[in-house]
Amino acid sequence: APLEKLDDSVIREEVTKLYRKLGESIADTYMVLGIDPNEILMELFESFSNRLVKHKPGSRVFDIAIAGSTNMYYHLEAREDYYTFLREEPGGSGVVVANMLGGLGTRTTLISSIGLDYDGFKILSRLYTINGISLDNLVIYRDKITLKTLVVHKGLDVETKSFIGREVAIAPEPYMVNWRSIKAEVYCAADTYIENMYKLCSRASEDDKLFVLKPGLDNISYSPRGVVEVIQECKPIVVLSSKTHDALKEKTSLGAHDLINLGARAVIVGISAYGARLFEKRKVKKYTVVEASVIDPLGASDALLAYTLWGLRQGMDLDESVKWGVAAAALMATRLGVGNPPSINDVSGIIGKT
Repeated sequence: APLEKLDDSVIREEVTKLYRKLGESIADTYMVLGIDPNEILMELFESFSNRLVKHKPGSRVFDIAIAGSTNMYYHLEAREDYYTFLREEPGGSGVVVANMLGGLGTRTTLISSIGLDYDGFKILSRLYTINGISLDNLVIYRDKITLKTLVVHKGLDVETKSFIGREVAIAPEPYMVNWRSIKAEVYCAADTYIENMYKLCSRASEDDKLFVLKPGLDNISYSPRGVVEVIQECKPIVVLSSKTHDALKEKTSLGAHDLINLGARAVIVGISAYGARLFEKRKVKKYTVVEASVIDPLGASDALLAYTLWGLRQGMDLDESVKWGVAAAALMATRLGVGNPPSINDVSGIIGKT
């Protein structure tokens, strides 16, 4: 039936069935039938995206608005002299955190971008199957490709390499987002453009709401002073992985205590998947997880952020929220990839060991 004649619940149900049943075999099926899969997918994608991604100014207030990256992870395992392809899955801080929050029943709007290509279609299809995630602020570039990231596993070490260029949809340009229409109880900027961080900071300030900042390695590599200026001006809760903390300190000579002195409300530094430190004025608290067994640390810092945000929206104080975040990060690291985040029941089961 034509898309415009179906209500959202029907589309959601059918897309979920297709995604689970066909998965990545859809292109192979078209090839067997002698049909160009790219031509069919682009036509379907454009109709699909036009229906799903639309602005509704002032239509609702979200629990959390998050700006962050949306990309396709390609996982490789490093051998002695060659690499083995493992799997591919939607990734990026924006997608991973929104996925977890949506699964927790938190009304979340994702401010991000994808390209009009097969990877973009798979990501959009996946996001649409998750209740609680709004795609109103997902920008689809017709003239760019979706960001791709190689994730290389070497034992317990993980290295990532993103392919960045003018033709890549890294993040939405600030002018392409209707910022005034976004209303949320908590505003969060992850690995997005510095300009987008300021836009969310302004929205939080105007609405007198909490602003949380989790800069990515690329933010710190390309604009360390910009990250520091956002912290100084916006006074957010800052969430850093151990890698981003060390990189920022190397680039600017500023550690967690220095960021507090610059005006950060608090600084949370994840220690891989084994715990975190919470820095506040005149005090530091360390959290550790007993019997953390790391398999894949990718996504641990995103789980720390997601569950901390969730805890704050549940009315917990920052201390208790971080405890949930640390427990979630530890569990995330026991799973391969980022597509199977821990549930509330999973996390509550090890809170007593945190």
